[in-house]
Amino acid sequence: MKSLKSFLSVILSLSLLLPIFGCADSNSTDKTLETAVPIESENESEFVSATTQAQTQQDDYDTYVILNDADTTIDGEGVTFENNVLTVTAPGSYLIKGSLSNGHILVDSPDSEKKVKLALDSVNIHCDDTAPIYIEESGKETVIILPEGSSSTLSDNADRTVPEDENAEYATAVIYSKDDLQIEGAGSLTVQANFNKGVFSKDDLQIHGGVLTINSKDDAIRGKDSVEITDGTFTLTSAGDAIRTSNETDSDKGNILISGGTFHITSELDGIQSVSDLTVSGGEFTITTGGGSGEVKTETERGFGSFSGMRPPDSSAADAENETTASSKALKGKSINIKGGTFTVDSFDDALHSGSTCTITAGTLSLRSGDDGIHAETALNIAGGDISVLQSYEGLEGETIKISGGTVTVVASDDGMNAASSSQQSENPAAPWGAGQSSEPQESEQAPSTVRTGLQFGGNRPGANGGRGGMGGGKGEYNSADVIEISGGTIIVNADGDGIDSNGDIKISGGTVVVFGPESNGNGALDYAGSCIVTGGTLLATGSSGMSQSVSSGSVPCVNISGNVPANTVFALLNEKEEVLVCFASPKSFSSVVFADDALTAGEKLSAYTGGSSSGSNENGVYIGGGYTKGTLFGQYNAG
Repeated sequence: MKSLKSFLSVILSLSLLLPIFGCADSNSTDKTLETAVPIESENESEFVSATTQAQTQQDDYDTYVILNDADTTIDGEGVTFENNVLTVTAPGSYLIKGSLSNGHILVDSPDSEKKVKLALDSVNIHCDDTAPIYIEESGKETVIILPEGSSSTLSDNADRTVPEDENAEYATAVIYSKDDLQIEGAGSLTVQANFNKGVFSKDDLQIHGGVLTINSKDDAIRGKDSVEITDGTFTLTSAGDAIRTSNETDSDKGNILISGGTFHITSELDGIQSVSDLTVSGGEFTITTGGGSGEVKTETERGFGSFSGMRPPDSSAADAENETTASSKALKGKSINIKGGTFTVDSFDDALHSGSTCTITAGTLSLRSGDDGIHAETALNIAGGDISVLQSYEGLEGETIKISGGTVTVVASDDGMNAASSSQQSENPAAPWGAGQSSEPQESEQAPSTVRTGLQFGGNRPGANGGRGGMGGGKGEYNSADVIEISGGTIIVNADGDGIDSNGDIKISGGTVVVFGPESNGNGALDYAGSCIVTGGTLLATGSSGMSQSVSSGSVPCVNISGNVPANTVFALLNEKEEVLVCFASPKSFSSVVFADDALTAGEKLSAYTGGSSSGSNENGVYIGGGYTKGTLFGQYNAG
């Protein structure tokens, strides 16, 4: 077989001789030769540079392959080609170019000491009967390299034959690996998975770069034992999950770890699903699942391809593929840990769903959900980050909810926060609907009152403490394990059901909590079966009066106000010094106000006003800073 290295050397030598031919007699009649001669030296340099680059690129690899169906050429060792199958039999590095109209690359290298490296330099492979890249065995690991500037495409056949024996193993993905698989580089790869999955490793899968576009009949990216992604740009469109693990047998496997990358995910089922721990510390994510939060479908309507609502078949029954219950959550894991990243989510099902604990310490999350915004079967912990649940059935749900920092805003058509055991947690029976919008109040010509500090976001203010008897509780069956604890951060809830609902207790020791609760008398801004004790921070809760509850004994001083106030009306509470304690405009009408603050003094006289205007900035219905121009006196109250 002709050596490509020798061929490139000859080309390089001829290119260096071209200027000599260019000096021929100007009366020569060989016009072909004249037009072939580089006229300017910079063209000559470009030609030599390109040729040298090709030679250098080839020298970086052990073997060089040009795919061209029956005319495929190989320069090097470790591979064979027969019947349109390129078989890699030894570890090493392989630079692969060209195309196969119906063939595949098979890796069968049992050597456990070295890796197999496949550099796909603008490769185009289609295969009718198996995976275009099938890794049968790679003792160490297989690395797929996407060279910078390259653009490769892999596709399979939708009508592949499925073995009659359900236990028979066969390739279910375009890139199918039975051993560890790694993808890296700066080039692009398009995967058209017409049969089933896009990329599937039955061991560990790592992706450290590249521009990947995957369209898949089932999962786009699957690592059975683990998926780790540190970089890359991903456009994933899947009728199954976009990114998934599936090893539920080994306790230390089934994890997903993402620390970087840009993700554009559109999936019919879950966006990112880990059967174990899901940890995200960086990256930019745009995720739409099940058609989005506004979609309404019955289970029979939510069929996936020709499999009518069931997952497509897999080669391993142990992977528990044939699930009959559709799940269209954006982020799903046995546990979820968000340490960073930017998320824009529009999900038919829960935006975040944890089978045990969900912890958020940093990141920016903008979530729209047809069910829960963030759901944890046991504990939901928020210590930081900027979290906006823009649409949900229930905003935050868990057996326990603990918030110690960050900014959290919630819009919910049912409960804003719900602390309940898993047996008492609810799912959205229908499509979600939005909440009302606030509007700016009209200006008044009265002189503005003195502003104390406005509503303080993010921490406690010094002040005197005092006790107050609560207005009772005991709604629902009490469970001491169901607790909502808030010790810091800023939380604004806009809920059509209960604003903050605990089947146990509510404990607030710091931070700022604002609840724009229900207009219906069948729910309340605060709903607890045990007690609601506020020992620090600020609590403002507005809503209907039919089932209203206030804070319990042992809390800081509190004011309870009754009376009907229309939606979007400026409402301000001032102390005896005419300092504004709180100024807000609820997006909904209300007839009950609960205000507890660790800066209040027991017996302190307060005045409430409606109307008027504030020059402060409106932050989700609460005015921050600025002055308040008085409206109409609504009433006077004593803090108790």
